[in-house]
Amino acid sequence: MTCGCNGGAGLIVCEELANSPTCINLTMERGTDNEFDAIITDAEGRAFDIDPDTIRLSIVDAAGDPVLTVDNNPGSHVDGPNGRTRFEVDATTTGAATAGVITAWQYEIRRLAFGGAERVHIQGRLTIRPGLS
Repeated sequence: MTCGCNGGAGLIVCEELANSPTCINLTMERGTDNEFDAIITDAEGRAFDIDPDTIRLSIVDAAGDPVLTVDNNPGSHVDGPNGRTRFEVDATTTGAATAGVITAWQYEIRRLAFGGAERVHIQGRLTIRPGLS
């Protein structure tokens, strides 16, 4: 599994590598709104047309309990034909992290392709920093 960030601030580019999802670790601050784009591509860097697909963001806490699930449904992507979708993690969600300490969650971005195929394309650690109090 390869870990790293391709793209600029607020942009995640996923490259399919063998059968493993790309690992990208994210950091957010407690009590803040956050937005980022994910671009789903193949190993050659060609974007999948995700317009007919659902792209799901799932976040779980250290015990594996759900924190947030967001489904970007067909037709709701920023630029579906070029593999680009946008996710928002709001202040209520990041505010659920334990106050005063760094919180470690896990996340994944899964493609539920039209026709039934599912695949995790991006996964990683989501660190919630305490923020300013």
